[in-house]
Amino acid sequence: MEEILPVLIQFPLLAIFVWFTFEMNKRFYGEIENYRKCDAEDRQKRDSEWRDFLRDQRDAQCEGFTSVTQALKEVSAVMNATAANNSEIMRGLKTLNDRMEAMGEAQAVIGTNVAHIMDKFDAHDSRAEQILREVVAHEAVSASSRRSVSQGPRKAKPRDVESD
Repeated sequence: MEEILPVLIQFPLLAIFVWFTFEMNKRFYGEIENYRKCDAEDRQKRDSEWRDFLRDQRDAQCEGFTSVTQALKEVSAVMNATAANNSEIMRGLKTLNDRMEAMGEAQAVIGTNVAHIMDKFDAHDSRAEQILREVVAHEAVSASSRRSVSQGPRKAKPRDVESD
């Protein structure tokens, strides 16, 4: 009995230590998860504000390009009317008109490119969210395997493996 008495005294201390360790790990991982959620919400808010800003800027630029193009067309029309009798001026106006039309086409291409960039930005956000979900799932599996290793050897259960 005297040989068992020290073990009986030490067992509650060991149990308290093990409980404390698990409790600290649980709180630590809870804080990490809370931080990730807050960080994800902040990123989503920032990205949403950034998309709104880019959309507003794109709309403003498109309106500016449209008004500039209209003004250039009006100037071109006035110049064409004024220089109707002068063939050399007419050739210069034709070249200017061709350049303005090319500029209008380039502005249309720029507007299309900005729209494509916004679409890619939206696709990037959904891919980033998918990656975050996969990382969280991986960490959950890792934490589960660490817990099973710390609790001692057990007979392994087969797991379903998701493929990407």
